[in-house]
Parts: sequence; C-alpha cells; structure tokens
Amino acid sequence: MRSIGSRSASPSCIWPSPFTIRGRTKKSIRLEELGGQAYVGLKPSCALSYTVETLLAGAGVEPETLYRADELDMVAGLVSAGFGVSLLPKTLGVRNYPMAWVHVTDPASELTVGAVWKKDRQLTPVCEVFLDFIRERYGSGTAE
Repeated sequence: MRSIGSRSASPSCIWPSPFTIRGRTKKSIRLEELGGQAYVGLKPSCALSYTVETLLAGAGVEPETLYRADELDMVAGLVSAGFGVSLLPKTLGVRNYPMAWVHVTDPASELTVGAVWKKDRQLTPVCEVFLDFIRERYGSGTAE
C-alpha cells in the first residue's frame, strides 16, 4: 500500500444562513449545543460519518438526525435549504452553498484526512492528477 501523509482539519458546524442559536448570532459553537437540533448526517458507508458520530458521542450529543446523505454535497444542499445542521470539513466542493460556517471550539474536534492506494496497481490518469493535486496542496509526504 502507498499513502499520502494524513492532514488534520477542524470540522465546522454548517447552519442555514443566518446562523442563530437561541435567538443569538454566534461565531463559534460547542458540540453540546447541537443536542436536540435537527441534524443532516452522512450514511454509515461514508468513513467521515463514523468520525463525526464519534465526536458527537464523545461530547454526549445525540442530535435529532432527520436525514443521512451519501455525499458531502447533498448534506450541504439540505442544510442550505433549511432542513437542519451538520458537521463537515470546509472543503472546496461545499463552500459555495449559502450557509453559515461556524467554528467548533471543542478541543477533540479534529478530522484526519489522507489517501491510500495499492502500490502494485496501475493508477488511471485521473487518479494521478488527483494525487498530484493533493501533493501540491497538502504536501508531498508519501509512505509505503
């Protein structure tokens, strides 16, 4: 197996704009404040779902999950349409939705992202371009 070294990022709470909780606008939120909120999550088949649910459980939070989507883009679309809130990394693909990105202040709230592939398999040109993008943007650390 080959991999590109993992990077850590803090998740953001995404909220339909404008962001208010209990009638007040805030710049940050603690995970415990999500308890009882309508929540849009990811299906268990998405690895990020496990990570986010572990963060929430560690904070003792059980949000009211209304829907589980397959992709980050679908979660962002549902949140921007007002169906609930969610926790997502601030990735390029979902930044254009009209939502409030609220910083999560819990110290344990960190997502680790990396890429792994089989070293004995030929990569497609698209995969090579994607890996080049990751190396340029996040560093060139490759491990065997």
